[in-house]
Amino acid sequence: MPSSGASSTVDIGTTADVDGFFNEVASVTKGSIKGADGALVVAAGLSANATVAASVGATAGTGTVTGIFTYTIADNAQPGESQSL
Repeated sequence: MPSSGASSTVDIGTTADVDGFFNEVASVTKGSIKGADGALVVAAGLSANATVAASVGATAGTGTVTGIFTYTIADNAQPGESQSL
């Protein structure tokens, strides 16, 4: 069951910064979400491993929101090292 409520929103970030990627995204959005502008969206990327999390925004909807969060990870391991993700 998708979320209902035209004005319901979600925040997407990490467990430490709940709206670090997206703040107040419409939970009834279909397709891609563009315009990530949270505090964690920086050219250098995240400085450490982080758990991506989504939480209810300012306006709660009803039902369940499901989705796939696709992002790019830069592997900065040096020769002989492994990148732990």
